[in-house]
Amino acid sequence: MILDDDFMIDIIWKSQNHNQRSIMPKPKQQVFLILFLLFSAANLIAMGTSSSWDNYLTKPMLMIWLGAYAYERLKPHLSISGRLLLIGLLFSFGGDTLLLFADGRPSGGTFFILGLCSFLLTHVAYWLAFFRWPERTTSFHKRYGYLAMALPLVIYWGAMIYLLLPGLPAEMTAPVIIYSLVIIWMVSGALDLSPDLPPKYARMLVAGAILFVLSDSIIAFSRFTDYLSFSNLTIGWAIMLTYLAGQFLIVHSVTGSLESEDRSA
Repeated sequence: MILDDDFMIDIIWKSQNHNQRSIMPKPKQQVFLILFLLFSAANLIAMGTSSSWDNYLTKPMLMIWLGAYAYERLKPHLSISGRLLLIGLLFSFGGDTLLLFADGRPSGGTFFILGLCSFLLTHVAYWLAFFRWPERTTSFHKRYGYLAMALPLVIYWGAMIYLLLPGLPAEMTAPVIIYSLVIIWMVSGALDLSPDLPPKYARMLVAGAILFVLSDSIIAFSRFTDYLSFSNLTIGWAIMLTYLAGQFLIVHSVTGSLESEDRSA
């Protein structure tokens, strides 16, 4: 009986140590996160310089470092939702890179359309990551109803399209409407998943999705309307700050939630 007690104590001790190690940040995670933050700061600084090469060197690396951070966190528990998050970050890298070569015309040219398509696939991947979440037990629409979830998003989308339509070139009308519907769809997926996540990660996920929408909205209003009477630099910083914060919050929420589920399994 003494041997049995000692054996059980040893198992409990090892289990506690394993749990403590699992929640401690890994060195690689810290390195990639620091690189993401440093390159984010460098990109914001580069936007204020006269050299476009600084922007070309820093912007494509942003999602690479954030993706590496996400992969390191997800590696022990790489579910379908985790894989879809990484796919979304890969398309974000493509969008960031393609938009560097968009020209100054209202339509943005071929590279703007390609960048738009790449980010559209990012939002599809994110929505699928939320939809395919492992072992979902509840959702926003089950708790509060579809109307409570959809109405604010539909109102925002309708107001945005109403304000954008007069300034949209004919060839951009369909792409902008489709893209805006998809990003609102992504936010609805984040909102619907939120009750199933730990509270702090739920707040991060919804806030991240909203910031992503805000970033894209600023791009649309600055390109197709004259409502934003700020300098190009101020608008550029607003776009990147909301974009970077949104992406980080989505990644941190998804990876943190999956880690929490893995520990409690």
